[in-house]
Amino acid sequence: MIHYLLRRKPVLPVIYVLKGNLLTARTEKELERHTGVWTGKTSENCTLIDFTGEDWIFTPSFPALSPMSGRNRWRKKDIIELFNNSHLAQKANLSYSTKGLSAKRLDRIINDIVDLICTANQQISE
Repeated sequence: MIHYLLRRKPVLPVIYVLKGNLLTARTEKELERHTGVWTGKTSENCTLIDFTGEDWIFTPSFPALSPMSGRNRWRKKDIIELFNNSHLAQKANLSYSTKGLSAKRLDRIINDIVDLICTANQQISE
Protein backbone atom coordinates (compact mmCIF):
# COMPACT_ATOMS: atom_id res chain seq x y z
CA MET A 1 0.00 0.00 0.00
CA ILE A 2 1.26 3.44 -0.88
CA HIS A 3 1.15 6.24 1.65
CA TYR A 4 0.43 9.63 0.11
CA LEU A 5 2.07 12.53 1.90
CA LEU A 6 -0.01 15.66 2.24
CA ARG A 7 -3.04 13.55 1.31
CA ARG A 8 -2.49 14.29 -2.35
CA LYS A 9 -2.28 11.81 -5.18
CA PRO A 10 -0.61 12.29 -8.54
CA VAL A 11 -2.82 12.85 -11.56
CA LEU A 12 -2.62 9.71 -13.69
CA PRO A 13 -1.07 8.54 -15.95
CA VAL A 14 2.46 8.91 -14.58
CA ILE A 15 5.87 8.45 -16.12
CA TYR A 16 8.58 7.23 -13.80
CA VAL A 17 12.26 6.45 -13.76
CA LEU A 18 13.53 3.57 -11.64
CA LYS A 19 17.11 2.33 -11.86
CA GLY A 20 17.47 4.03 -15.23
CA ASN A 21 14.35 2.36 -16.65
CA LEU A 22 11.52 4.45 -18.04
CA LEU A 23 8.06 3.08 -17.21
CA THR A 24 4.45 4.20 -16.87
CA ALA A 25 1.34 3.57 -14.82
CA ARG A 26 -2.09 4.50 -16.13
CA THR A 27 -4.17 3.50 -13.10
CA GLU A 28 -3.78 3.74 -9.34
CA LYS A 29 -3.95 -0.06 -9.11
CA GLU A 30 -1.08 -0.38 -11.60
CA LEU A 31 0.95 2.23 -9.69
CA GLU A 32 0.38 0.39 -6.40
CA ARG A 33 1.40 -2.90 -8.01
CA HIS A 34 4.64 -1.38 -9.28
CA THR A 35 5.50 0.33 -6.01
CA GLY A 36 4.84 -2.92 -4.16
CA VAL A 37 7.58 -4.53 -6.26
CA TRP A 38 10.01 -1.67 -5.57
CA THR A 39 9.54 -1.76 -1.81
CA GLY A 40 12.27 -3.86 -0.28
CA LYS A 41 14.00 -4.46 -3.62
CA THR A 42 15.70 -1.11 -3.94
CA SER A 43 16.76 1.70 -1.67
CA GLU A 44 16.77 4.09 -4.61
CA ASN A 45 14.14 6.81 -4.68
CA CYS A 46 12.01 6.92 -7.80
CA THR A 47 11.10 10.07 -9.71
CA LEU A 48 7.56 10.30 -11.10
CA ILE A 49 6.03 12.86 -13.45
CA ASP A 50 2.27 13.09 -13.26
CA PHE A 51 -0.18 14.13 -16.00
CA THR A 52 0.09 17.80 -14.99
CA GLY A 53 3.90 17.78 -15.15
CA GLU A 54 4.27 17.86 -11.37
CA ASP A 55 7.36 16.15 -9.98
CA TRP A 56 6.82 13.39 -7.39
CA ILE A 57 9.16 11.15 -5.48
CA PHE A 58 8.58 7.63 -4.22
CA THR A 59 10.64 6.49 -1.25
CA PRO A 60 10.74 2.67 -1.05
CA SER A 61 12.19 2.53 2.48
CA PHE A 62 8.95 4.09 3.72
CA PRO A 63 6.51 3.39 0.92
CA ALA A 64 5.39 6.96 0.44
CA LEU A 65 4.67 9.11 -2.57
CA SER A 66 5.32 12.79 -2.12
CA PRO A 67 5.00 15.87 -4.33
CA MET A 68 7.96 17.39 -2.51
CA SER A 69 11.09 16.94 -4.57
CA GLY A 70 13.83 19.03 -6.11
CA ARG A 71 11.69 20.65 -8.78
CA ASN A 72 8.09 21.76 -8.94
CA ARG A 73 7.15 21.14 -12.56
CA TRP A 74 8.66 19.45 -15.54
CA ARG A 75 8.84 21.50 -18.72
CA LYS A 76 7.65 20.02 -22.01
CA LYS A 77 11.15 19.96 -23.44
CA ASP A 78 12.57 18.21 -20.32
CA ILE A 79 9.97 15.44 -20.48
CA ILE A 80 10.66 14.88 -24.17
CA GLU A 81 14.41 14.83 -23.59
CA LEU A 82 13.94 12.34 -20.75
CA PHE A 83 12.22 9.99 -23.18
CA ASN A 84 14.43 10.64 -26.22
CA ASN A 85 17.64 10.16 -24.21
CA SER A 86 16.43 7.01 -22.45
CA HIS A 87 17.88 3.58 -23.20
CA LEU A 88 14.32 2.43 -23.87
CA ALA A 89 13.78 4.90 -26.73
CA GLN A 90 17.18 4.12 -28.21
CA LYS A 91 16.63 0.35 -28.09
CA ALA A 92 13.19 0.69 -29.70
CA ASN A 93 14.47 3.32 -32.16
CA LEU A 94 11.71 5.76 -31.15
CA SER A 95 11.78 9.50 -30.51
CA TYR A 96 9.37 12.34 -29.90
CA SER A 97 9.73 15.51 -31.94
CA THR A 98 10.67 18.73 -30.16
CA LYS A 99 9.28 20.84 -33.00
CA GLY A 100 6.18 22.93 -32.42
CA LEU A 101 6.18 22.57 -28.64
CA SER A 102 4.39 25.86 -28.08
CA ALA A 103 1.39 24.53 -30.02
CA LYS A 104 1.23 21.28 -28.05
CA ARG A 105 -0.37 21.07 -24.63
CA LEU A 106 1.58 19.39 -21.84
CA ASP A 107 -1.12 16.77 -21.25
CA ARG A 108 -1.01 15.76 -24.92
CA ILE A 109 2.77 15.41 -24.81
CA ILE A 110 2.59 13.27 -21.67
CA ASN A 111 -0.13 11.05 -23.19
CA ASP A 112 1.92 10.63 -26.37
CA ILE A 113 5.05 9.74 -24.41
CA VAL A 114 3.14 7.28 -22.20
CA ASP A 115 1.97 5.58 -25.41
CA LEU A 116 5.53 5.56 -26.79
CA ILE A 117 6.89 4.04 -23.56
CA CYS A 118 4.26 1.29 -23.69
CA THR A 119 5.03 0.64 -27.37
CA ALA A 120 8.79 0.57 -26.75
CA ASN A 121 8.45 -1.80 -23.79
CA GLN A 122 6.32 -4.14 -25.93
CA GLN A 123 8.84 -4.05 -28.80
CA ILE A 124 11.73 -4.84 -26.50
CA SER A 125 9.96 -7.67 -24.69
CA GLU A 126 9.05 -9.45 -27.96
